This record gives sequence, structure tokens and C-alpha cells, in this order.
Amino acid sequence: MSPYLIIFITFLVGGLPLLIYSTATIRQTGFGYWILSPMPIYVFAFHVAFVLRPILSEWLGIRYPFTTNDPGHFMQAQLISAISTYPFLLGYSLVAARKVPRSDEERSALAAAQEPASLKTRTIQTSAFALSIGMQFVYLLFLWRAGAISTNLGQNRGIYLELVIGAGYVPFFNVAGTCLLIVGLSLSVWTRRLDNLGRATLALFMFSNIVVTNRSVVTSMVVMLLFVYFSRRVRENRKIAPLKIAIACALGILLGAALGMARGVDDSPSADAIPIPDALRPIAFLSLTFDMSEMFQETLNNVDTFHYGSTVVEDVVYTYLPRFAFPNKPTVYGTTRLEVEVMPSLSPDTGSFTATFPIGIYAEGYANFGIPGTMVFLFLTGLILKIFYANYLGIMLDAKVNYLSIYFLLMYVLLCGNSLGYLRGLGQFLAAFIFMTLTLAAILVLALILSVALTIVSTLIRSRFKALPNA
Repeated sequence: MSPYLIIFITFLVGGLPLLIYSTATIRQTGFGYWILSPMPIYVFAFHVAFVLRPILSEWLGIRYPFTTNDPGHFMQAQLISAISTYPFLLGYSLVAARKVPRSDEERSALAAAQEPASLKTRTIQTSAFALSIGMQFVYLLFLWRAGAISTNLGQNRGIYLELVIGAGYVPFFNVAGTCLLIVGLSLSVWTRRLDNLGRATLALFMFSNIVVTNRSVVTSMVVMLLFVYFSRRVRENRKIAPLKIAIACALGILLGAALGMARGVDDSPSADAIPIPDALRPIAFLSLTFDMSEMFQETLNNVDTFHYGSTVVEDVVYTYLPRFAFPNKPTVYGTTRLEVEVMPSLSPDTGSFTATFPIGIYAEGYANFGIPGTMVFLFLTGLILKIFYANYLGIMLDAKVNYLSIYFLLMYVLLCGNSLGYLRGLGQFLAAFIFMTLTLAAILVLALILSVALTIVSTLIRSRFKALPNA
């Protein structure tokens, strides 16, 4: 069967239902609510991975040099992934989202229900921004001492990855600073303002992540800013321009591709083996990130014995376990163990990975439980994404501050904002989810302590001022 015919069938079986479901959702809720839901990101990722990337592979020969290019495995990988659309949509549909205001009366009622932000809310917002700046300065200090702040972004990236391996606590400060920034930005929906402190925090975040080309984090922040913009417009009953949102999303995608290319080296292990015309290099580079079809093909070719969930458990247990406290922590486990099995030629001789090439959630499900595993993993993915969406809608719709909604939005932005947080593997996703939850709990305790301290100080200052004779 022709590869192009297989790709077309993949689109009809898997891609078209996603587009039909999205169209129905847009008619029901409006474009703005759809574009800020998990669905468009998944739709985009699926079509790039299983439609655009295979077309480029056939047309330009863009393939990894280690792949077998077996036509039978190509057809299997494409069709299994296409069929997995249905359990994904089933899981996504099982969770009911809150009703959103559609009529003029409903939007006006939502705007009228808004309450002025309390002093406590504004203080927590200020505390979150202040703590974020502190965390990011510590993070930048580590980068500066390691020589990772220069105009050579490729060199910066290499040093940063070595820090991740050798000093795993360093990225914690960036993660904590990012979480606090998102909390502050979320609260701006209720305070209706982003002051100079918030802008400075955002600028510092952008610099500290662009300098080491953390494109996934940067593009996720673009999603966050779009969400804040949309939420404030909804709550104030102001007109929303869908074209502006679509353009911002496109610019976010291009920014991610530009940051990757700015490293000076391709993330792909086949960079030197692929002759790509200059005009198509940005598109090809972007597609290389979505290599799920090729990885699935190699999984079908190389995995002889299923792992029955052991790789997922290993990712959850080992990923964020500090090596200094557990020196016997293995260097190859979970996702990297699957990588070694599926792509042995990519395994470094030292055993230390400075970059990984996850086989993707479709192949991960198959490597653990066969075809049923792919279906179950995608069902769980749809279910989890819709739970996030159903809960973070409270930021748009609740008159009072809803910290649970902020939590789910933070999880969504950081773990799902650019799709790779969950499409690269369920084990990595669950590990990151648990780590981010614990990190957020810790920093929120710090933020609350600081906000209480600031409240006490401001109260004392006001009381002293009132006690003055001419006050």
C-alpha cells in the first residue's frame, strides 16, 4: 500500500474525528474557550506527528538514520495511533466541563458579579512575584557561575544540560520561580492589573529561560498569557478577537522553533543525515520534535517482551529522587530504558544522558501492554486533560479567588501547554505532576508566610502613621 494512502487513511480515521469534535465544541462554547482548552494542542500535535511528519519523511527523506523503514511497521504504527483517537475522545468526553456564558445576558451577569480584589489577594500576588524574582535570581546565579549566560545559545544549552545531570537542584529554582509567576499572573485575573513588579518578573523569567533555550517553558508561558488575556476579557464582558488569539498561538509555535534552531545544533540525532532545503528547514525542524510515528515503528520492530507498567513505575519513583541522597539511583530507567531498548544506537557510552529522545506515549503504551496499552494510555490522557480543563475554568467564571483552579491551570500550563509534557510519555507526565504538586505546596507555604508578614508590617506602619499628631 502506498505510504501516502496510509497517511490519508490516518487522517480520515484519526485526524478528521478530532477536527469534527473540535468544530462541534467551537459551536457550543465559542472559539475562545476551545483555543484555550487542551484540544487544539492535541489536534495540532497529532496532525504534525502522523500526517505532516510522515509526508516530509516520504517527500524529503527526513528519517532518523537508525530506523528500519519497514512498510509493515509504518502501516501498523499509523493505524494504531489513528484508532487511539477514539479512546482519547472517550476519556475527554467523560468529564463534563462547566457551562460557559454565551448570551449577552449571561456575560453581563458574570461581569456584574465580579468583586474588588481583597487586600489579602493583592498581597499574595505581590508576594508571589517577589518570591519568583528571588528564585530566578538564584537560578541565574548558578547559570552565571557555570558560564551558561552568553550570546552563544548552543553553548549555554550544553552547560545547562550538564547542570541538570550534575546538580539537579539547580532547575528547582527555575521551576519554583515559574510556579510563583503563574500564581501571580492567575491572581491578576481577579486583581485586574499587572503592575511593574509583575512585568519585571515576567521579563526576568523570559530572559532566564531564553538564554538556555528552554523552549517548552517559554511557549507554555505564551499559553498562560493568552489565558490571562482571555479570562480578563470574559470577566469584564469585553469583546475577544479570535484572530489575535490565533496569531499569538502561531507566534508561540514559531518562537519555540526559533529557540530550538538558535541553539546552533539540532535536537534530532539525525541532524547530519538529513539534507533539508533552507526554505523548509523551520517546518522540518518543528516536525522533528513530533517523531512519535517513527518511534512507534521502531518500538514495533525492537520490543519483544512487554514491560507491564514497570517503566511507568520507574519514571514515577526515580525521576525526581535526589541522587546525592540515593547514590544507587540507576541512570537508565523508565523512559530512558525504553529508549535504549528501542534505539540502542542512541545510548551514550558513558551511560549519562544529556539529552533524551522519548519514544512517545503511543509507543510507550504498546511497549508496556501491547495495542490495548496504547488505547488505555490515550484514554487516560484524554481523561486527565479534560479534568484539568474543567477545573481551571474557575479562573474565568468564579467571582472569588479559586486557588484550586489556579492549581489546575498551573499543572496544565507547565505539563501540557505545549503537548510534549504528556505526549512524550505517561510515566514522565505522572512523575512531573507529582513533583510539581509538591513543589507548589512548598512554595505556596512560603508565599503565605511572606504575605502574612507583609500584612503585619503594613498594618503596623499604618497604625504608627495614624498615631502621629498630624496624621
